[in-house]
Amino acid sequence: MGEQAQALTAGVALLERAIDYTLGSLRVVTPAVLCRPTPCAGWDLQTLLEHVHDSFETLNEAAAGHIPS
Repeated sequence: MGEQAQALTAGVALLERAIDYTLGSLRVVTPAVLCRPTPCAGWDLQTLLEHVHDSFETLNEAAAGHIPS
């Protein structure tokens, strides 16, 4: 396997672990906690989760080839 393919495989594995961690963390989120602050200055949990959602939509579009490089 070439260097570029190894880097892609490692990147996909890292993304899978990050998604698994995120999904596990979201199991304890209830509507009552969406107003809590996050380490991101000025962002509550709802704002952060909306940003994550937008980021995953963009990543999905890019993976599907819908975003020009």
